[in-house]
Amino acid sequence: MSSIVVEAFDTCFSDHLGIAFHFNLKTLKPVRKRINYRPVTDEGLFKLYSKIETVDWIFLSDISLPLTTKLERFMNILTNNVAECLPIKSRLVSEGCRNKINWFDHELAHMRETLELITQINKDNPQVVSKKEINVFKSKYRSEIRIRKKNAHDKFIRRASDKQAAMWNEGWTGQRPGGVATCCRCRFRGLTRPDEDLISWLAFSWNL
Repeated sequence: MSSIVVEAFDTCFSDHLGIAFHFNLKTLKPVRKRINYRPVTDEGLFKLYSKIETVDWIFLSDISLPLTTKLERFMNILTNNVAECLPIKSRLVSEGCRNKINWFDHELAHMRETLELITQINKDNPQVVSKKEINVFKSKYRSEIRIRKKNAHDKFIRRASDKQAAMWNEGWTGQRPGGVATCCRCRFRGLTRPDEDLISWLAFSWNL
């Protein structure tokens, strides 16, 4: 249910009360969008490992080759094999299906509003609130955000059926606009960035 709440509050720097409007609006129809993802299947991984095992890596120890040439060849081998064994797919997903983890809670919202308020007070009356006090509060606010994000990331991974894909996807997509982390994409058991860092992912995958 949608609702609007209006309340007055003391601004601390004016003889007039401020007025705050709080809107709680519910979307009637879920939004659908197309995403690209790379399904990480057992069959695909087996093919990828098999192909990489047969690659002749002797060029990496060739001292006559420049480092940039070695790196380019190395990346081309990995990129081509991943593209062949783990091809990118796309599909429509509903935004409403996400298993949301709202890490930006009321306490953080209140801290953000307080930070905006004391910053404005400092601009109008620097003798009331100093820059040092603002920086101290800002540091505390950022620290609380990091704590909330970490807790949301841990919860995100615990909820996922595929921990490996969740750990990777969370590295790229754990933070959502508005402070929402989601487990929805873990249903596809895949990487949702076509341009993922292949070296890092392969090293991560093999070490699990």
